[in-house]
Amino acid sequence: MDVRWSKSWGARMLALLVVTVGAPGAWAQQQQQGAGCADGQREGFVDQARYPNIAGCSGGWSIAGVLISTPGIKPYCPQSPLNATDKPACKRAGGDDGKNPWGEGCNVEDLCASGWHVCADTHDVEANSPTGCKGATRSGDPALFFATRQSGTGHGVCATGTDTGPKCDSSTGVPTCKPTTRTSNDLFGCGNLGAPAGPACGVLDRFSHDACSSLGEPWLCGRSPEYCEAQIVRKPHPGRGGVLCCRKRMEVARGARPARPALVGTDLADASTHETKPAPNTSDSPGRLRAAALADLVGASAP
Repeated sequence: MDVRWSKSWGARMLALLVVTVGAPGAWAQQQQQGAGCADGQREGFVDQARYPNIAGCSGGWSIAGVLISTPGIKPYCPQSPLNATDKPACKRAGGDDGKNPWGEGCNVEDLCASGWHVCADTHDVEANSPTGCKGATRSGDPALFFATRQSGTGHGVCATGTDTGPKCDSSTGVPTCKPTTRTSNDLFGCGNLGAPAGPACGVLDRFSHDACSSLGEPWLCGRSPEYCEAQIVRKPHPGRGGVLCCRKRMEVARGARPARPALVGTDLADASTHETKPAPNTSDSPGRLRAAALADLVGASAP
């Protein structure tokens, strides 16, 4: 056999395979980004065609909290650490179908795929889901609760207003408060598990109740009375849900752009201008560039 011909044939077959199905790493990344969950499999809002911009992702995490720090405002529960959970801690290895289902060394952001983020609040969910929380679970699903970063002022009241006065903390139940480090009471989200959320929570229909008593283990949120579930929540087991993941605004699927843009996770320039990014030049798409590069490779290998 002509060795040069054999090598050329092998190179051509490899090029054909990669151009047709894509490189394995790229295919896996595309699957994760489409699903919205780091492990490539969503457990809430499972109909990707209907819900391309929101996903319920089950899994555990050991680094506590969903609360984001507000500069200049001290936490209501200073005795507990306020962890930075806005960036992944275990390289997105979390998720009930992932490498680390119990979430050891992970935080909530590790359950979301690259290009997605833990949904910030009721407005973020409204912007990314055409039906709010409806459709998060289906008949026959196990008990599931998917948390957002939305927190409240107590008594199941979401902090969705603009007030930052002295009555705005984790114990007053005031509905007009702005979400800050001091409004850390309860967890709010979607699912078929949890107590019914109040009208101040907008589209979010479930909440944890005191010390996550309406969720049960493995949701660990301290002891009653507890005012800082959003700051201290841990979940050392993949069962009974996880978090809601929303698409970043810059990556909202074409034709499914929400009426109210979600600004969490965008770059500052994009967030400040609200400009729509131009459509990519399909002539320089990754598939075409990859095909061209492989064609050059095959040409170089030809006898």
